[in-house]
Formats: sequence, C-alpha cells, structure tokens
Amino acid sequence: MPQHALENYLQRVELKALTPTTVTDPERLQEELAKVRQRGLPSSTVSEKSVCVPKLLETADAI
Repeated sequence: MPQHALENYLQRVELKALTPTTVTDPERLQEELAKVRQRGLPSSTVSEKSVCVPKLLETADAI
C-alpha cells in the first residue's frame, strides 16, 4: 500500500486494542510497518504461537 494511502486510512479509522500488545498509535504502527517492509517479514515478541496476517482493505490491498 502506498504511504499516502496508509496515512489516509489511519486518519479514518480508530485503532482498537485487541490484545495488551496491540499497537494503537498510528505513528508507531507506521514505524512497525516500515520495519516489516525492510525485513520482508513481521515479527512477534508475544509468543512462538503467534500468527501474523495482512489486513486487507476493500480494494484487496494489504496494509
């Protein structure tokens, strides 16, 4: 997803915590997504049983 589209999306939604470690700050989320893009893979410090999946928008673009 282009950066401008991500910023637009984050301005329109409320990030809700689903777990104690859910990122709800838009700036921090963008930082974490930048790290994922750089590494090519997400990482989790929650547990070895965590699963990461993309959040798809109506356009089928992953965030």
